[in-house]
Amino acid sequence: MNHLTICNSIISGIYELLETESFMTSHRVKNHFVRTRKLSMYQIVLYLIFTSKASLFQNIAAIRDELPVLSFPKVSKQAVSKARQGILASLFEKLFLFSSKTYYDSIPSRKTWNGFHVFAIDGTRIQIPDTKKNLIEFGDYHNSMNPDKHWSLSLGSTIYDVLEDIIVHASIHNGNYSERKAALSHLGALEAMNLHKNSVVIFDRGYYSQEVYRYFVAQGYYCLMRMNRGIKFATRQTSNDVITPLVGLSKKGQKTIPIRVVSVVLDTGEIEYLTTNIMDENITPDMFKNLYFKRWPVESKYYEIKNQLLLEEFSGYTGISIRQEFFISLLFSNLSAIVKCDADLRINKSKKDSNKSKYQSNRAFIIGRLKKMIPKLLCGQLSVYTMNDLFEDAYGNRSQILPNRKYERKESRNQPKRKHYRNKKVAI
Repeated sequence: MNHLTICNSIISGIYELLETESFMTSHRVKNHFVRTRKLSMYQIVLYLIFTSKASLFQNIAAIRDELPVLSFPKVSKQAVSKARQGILASLFEKLFLFSSKTYYDSIPSRKTWNGFHVFAIDGTRIQIPDTKKNLIEFGDYHNSMNPDKHWSLSLGSTIYDVLEDIIVHASIHNGNYSERKAALSHLGALEAMNLHKNSVVIFDRGYYSQEVYRYFVAQGYYCLMRMNRGIKFATRQTSNDVITPLVGLSKKGQKTIPIRVVSVVLDTGEIEYLTTNIMDENITPDMFKNLYFKRWPVESKYYEIKNQLLLEEFSGYTGISIRQEFFISLLFSNLSAIVKCDADLRINKSKKDSNKSKYQSNRAFIIGRLKKMIPKLLCGQLSVYTMNDLFEDAYGNRSQILPNRKYERKESRNQPKRKHYRNKKVAI
């Protein structure tokens, strides 16, 4: 099944779910949408998928102009804000998870690295509106230098298929929530989808613990973790590739099991330590170094979600609104990845040996077009076959790949990080 067919299957499946009364009813807040109102639950769901980062006034006017078949009524922005509070964020979470499940159920084969499917788990702090309720629900942060300034952050966490460019599972939590607990929930989802076999999951610093490592050994698949420098059993190894015993705690009934510790030298000359339960000696330290850096696309994925899908420019201020927009962004991310994968394959096939530069399809262009098309497809205003045009346009709109780009990370305590640049245009 090709990527166009997979994308059409996802959109058609979402259309059917939104037309199913039992599905819609199971994701509404109790006593909401039970009487005839100007705004139906279906209209609000389509509004939230349609909405851009413009003002409520602009979005209400735009949806009436661009989706006339939806018959969106003339209502106040307060009415729309109130109505969306009656829709559980789990509805959009289900739509996002449907996109990843449909993708893996449809592809004939999955990409591998030395026979392994490769996933990465990572978390990110998400800036959310600083309301009193959010400070309570998501966490109250403040600077000791300026105790009167308070702000709120949430923790977004994902497990991402770095070779297929698909977010498999995700969650959003209080900013102080344990990243390890979030990671374990992602692993459970991976197993439930039966994607864990012959897989290796890559972790950055901070995730290693005996509990997490032993989980992989018990479940029969693999991990690669970057170690904190303070972990003595890693740093005291005299060789750059050692299999050493990991002593269990008798109180917990843990057995001593082997753990492999590999040291690698970075381009800066620093030594980093990686640990894994892959004991195959044919996988060398240099290969593990190469594998570890394959996790970088998960960082790029958060860049996409925050800077192209503009996740942090929330249109709503409540916990429900924040969670709704989080999962809607991930749904669009997966759909854009499927379109981009098809376009990139076609670009690679058509490239000439004489070309000095490599090219890829423009992800921002794809996101922007999907944001306009998906609501029209879901309300029946466009035929699903119009996706053919998007796939053709994605193939034609290319951007040059600049290899080996590296930038020194600069932090400033006096000036906030700049987020808007003239050469980085928003997608929606």
